[in-house]
Amino acid sequence: MPTALAAAGVNLTSGKPLDGVNLMPYLTGKNNSAPHDTLFWRYSDGAGYAVRHGDYKLVMSAYKDQTFLFDMVNDPLERINLAIEKPQKTAELKSLFNGWNKQMINALWPDAHLPNVAKEEAEREKHIKAAYRGAPKGRH
Repeated sequence: MPTALAAAGVNLTSGKPLDGVNLMPYLTGKNNSAPHDTLFWRYSDGAGYAVRHGDYKLVMSAYKDQTFLFDMVNDPLERINLAIEKPQKTAELKSLFNGWNKQMINALWPDAHLPNVAKEEAEREKHIKAAYRGAPKGRH
């Protein structure tokens, strides 16, 4: 949202921060650094969320009521869940999300996608299993 507002020349001065970063300085070459140290997503009316920080991505699945932690450098396809093996990293990313989420307003519209999510997660699992057929035995 901040990028769209900046591109339209709108200067918004609300009390709450907007969800996002103005990317115009990065798109115009005025800023060459990374626009984010950490990325946050809320989905399904906030019942699920994800955090990308450093090499790790945390996903809280509202439908499976599970926590997933992935090492995005060594496992970019998100196949190996490290949440149990790395409880401190999992807690760190949960804490980052909670701090960010307290600054955000609640979603103002319902998630029309909710009925299809469980079906899509089952399909994703099917594709992951198919990708592992014939792969060497290991953590998967």
